[in-house]
Amino acid sequence: MGKRHVIETTEVDRATEEQFRDELQVAVQGFWDEPPAANGGPPDRTLVIDLRPVRFIDSSGIRSLVEAEQDMRQAGGRLEVLADAGIVRRTLQVCGLWEHLGGNGTEAS
Repeated sequence: MGKRHVIETTEVDRATEEQFRDELQVAVQGFWDEPPAANGGPPDRTLVIDLRPVRFIDSSGIRSLVEAEQDMRQAGGRLEVLADAGIVRRTLQVCGLWEHLGGNGTEAS
């Protein structure tokens, strides 16, 4: 698994969309600002967004995730998500993003 960034926003909706988008942008930018792995092997180009603290996400949050994934892909990386079982994971599954974003998580909600 690549570098992990834990999202601090607990509810992602229209009121908190800007904060969530800013968190994602900081994570993406910080990912590329770090030096490559010291072990001499190829760098892991995967940024894992940890959504476990998030208890609700709506379409504005989905849009922000898609934009962050596109930014990572255009820069030659990959964005994945980590989420517990529950409404956030289910929302990502219903809109088809869970598998696309390499969804990972625990079975406990």
